[in-house]
Amino acid sequence: MGGRRRRADGGLPELLAQDLGAGAQGASYSQFLDQVDTGNVQKVAFGGDTRGGTSQITYTTRGGQSSTITAPFDRDLINVLRTKNVEIVQEEPSSGISLARS
Repeated sequence: MGGRRRRADGGLPELLAQDLGAGAQGASYSQFLDQVDTGNVQKVAFGGDTRGGTSQITYTTRGGQSSTITAPFDRDLINVLRTKNVEIVQEEPSSGISLARS
């Protein structure tokens, strides 16, 4: 009863409807994976900074909307994205210590 989500127009759960808006933030990792599974994700950009086993992912749907999520480390994600023909981009770290050798 209290755990049920209100539904938005078109019968989508409200959070998913918010996720489809341009520049939406706060989508869940599960919603992102659902979008990938249905072939709706065109591009994924991984943030340059990873902290505590998480990374920031900005993804763009085939309709042109983008969302940003914080995602857990997922060793299978790259293979899933490649299988679904998603463009993958790794952004440069914004600042701080680099683990790359010069």
